[in-house]
Amino acid sequence: MQPIPHDLRRALQRSGLDEFFREHPRVHRVDYLRWIAASKRRGTRRRRIDEAVVRLARQWQEEVARFLRPDVRGSVAADPQHERRCA
Repeated sequence: MQPIPHDLRRALQRSGLDEFFREHPRVHRVDYLRWIAASKRRGTRRRRIDEAVVRLARQWQEEVARFLRPDVRGSVAADPQHERRCA
């Protein structure tokens, strides 16, 4: 696999998604890396990195929700704060 570029690695570390990215299937990681590497301008590269972090954060949230409460995804029961407020 190609090494993760420094700027992407830094963005993933800041967002806490570096381990989640490494655990992704190889084909998905390579797609992200190629998409970012295909940027011709610095601004485009920055936007793609930002968008990749947002997409990965959404995927992480979806996986956590499925793991915690597969039967009630997106409901109040999946909100840990709800139990504290109602107690």
